[in-house]
Amino acid sequence: MSKILKKSMLVCFMMLVFIQTNLLPVKAEGENSTYKYVKNVKLKQYEDFEYQYCDICEGIVIVKYIGKGKKVVVPNKINDIEVKELGDFAFSCCETVREVILPDSIKIIGIDCFYHCTNLKKIAIPEGVTYLYSTFIGCENLTSVSLPESLSRIGWETFKDCKSLKKITIPDHVMEIGKQAFSGCDNLREIQLPKELKRIEKEAFKKCKKLKSIKIPDGVFCIEQRAFEGCSALNKVTLPNDLYRIEDGCFKRNSYIETVVIPDTVTRMGRGVFFRCKNLKEVSLPSIEKLPESTFAFCTSLKSITIPYSCEQIDKYAFYKCTSLHTVVRGEKKEESLFWRGHIYESAFEGCRNLKNIDLSQVIYIDEAAFKDCKSLKSVNIYYASDIRGRAFYKCVSLEKVDIDTSRIGEKAFYGCKKLKTIRGYDSLDGISKDAFKKIHPKAVFTVPKKYVKSWKNYLTAKVGFKKTMKIKTKKKMEW
Repeated sequence: MSKILKKSMLVCFMMLVFIQTNLLPVKAEGENSTYKYVKNVKLKQYEDFEYQYCDICEGIVIVKYIGKGKKVVVPNKINDIEVKELGDFAFSCCETVREVILPDSIKIIGIDCFYHCTNLKKIAIPEGVTYLYSTFIGCENLTSVSLPESLSRIGWETFKDCKSLKKITIPDHVMEIGKQAFSGCDNLREIQLPKELKRIEKEAFKKCKKLKSIKIPDGVFCIEQRAFEGCSALNKVTLPNDLYRIEDGCFKRNSYIETVVIPDTVTRMGRGVFFRCKNLKEVSLPSIEKLPESTFAFCTSLKSITIPYSCEQIDKYAFYKCTSLHTVVRGEKKEESLFWRGHIYESAFEGCRNLKNIDLSQVIYIDEAAFKDCKSLKSVNIYYASDIRGRAFYKCVSLEKVDIDTSRIGEKAFYGCKKLKTIRGYDSLDGISKDAFKKIHPKAVFTVPKKYVKSWKNYLTAKVGFKKTMKIKTKKKMEW
């Protein structure tokens, strides 16, 4: 049984319990509606509506529609008292309803008001309503919605799974689009975001599979987790100039995005922001300090990237299996920047089989499998790293030359680098782990300063892959 069907049955059951127990509206702080319900007060009936007077809104609250009509007109007044509010769940599970006409007197629409009205096609929200919350979940045939200029917030799940909605105009005064507000709107093709928008909450447009472009207006400071994940047709994204935060998986699995310019105001990016954006070819990064986990993992069309000088950490899987990536360069140093020192973590570039050029001269830490299976990498200069961890360059089959100034080399660090013939060491060693140089070129030559030759000879044994056909040469003085 599907989750939607289970939820539908649960809500309908709640409605039956509610009707049978005769409940009275009173104020409930923090809820969308102005009231909650207490027992033992009989509801009144007018035509196909059950209602109750509410002291808080000083008017009538429609508690439940009990009819079976296709076109429903909500009255403006009942007994000369204005109808001010539609209560929580008021029309939920009314599967016969196709159109609802609301009076101008309505100022509040409760939580899940039209939940699972699967045949509802058309509705206009009257002026004066300021927020919507879970209002149209599962209205899978809804095609026409008119929103009022008074609206300031589209809350959680308002249009979730409205699968027939193709176009919607959001009024200019809306400042926030809530969690999953348009999630699962499979046919949403066009949406214009309002000028006063400040925040897009998590999964707001998740799996809007036909949405092709989005322009996020200036003033939006945060795009939350997975806001546009799975928008598989999205090919154009315009980010605002004052954005400062892009959270986890924001554009994850968007197959058609090719170019993204991230404004310099962004100081924080979450994990997997562009995960599996398989057509992403060009991206401009801001002056961030950290490139988080899986940021560009499986971006198989990305060919080159400039890492800003401010970035001191490339987290695990950041470029995992970016199979077209051939060049990684470091941005220019700015006057205010400190002397650059970088950390490259686990599998950050693993599987980047076309990577040929990367500057590691000032990297101070290279984690496990960081460059594993980088089959086109020919030479690396590692001058500041205290550690080269296990499998760091595992099966880099084109690697021919390595310059190392490090104290520890991990297990299988250069295992299977069958063309590696020139290894230059610049300092003494504290350890080389098992198979670190196994299956490198059988005639490899290790060149080290004369004063450190004893240290290298102690560790270059059969255990680490050193063979009798290999040589250790010494020089009095060696320079980078």
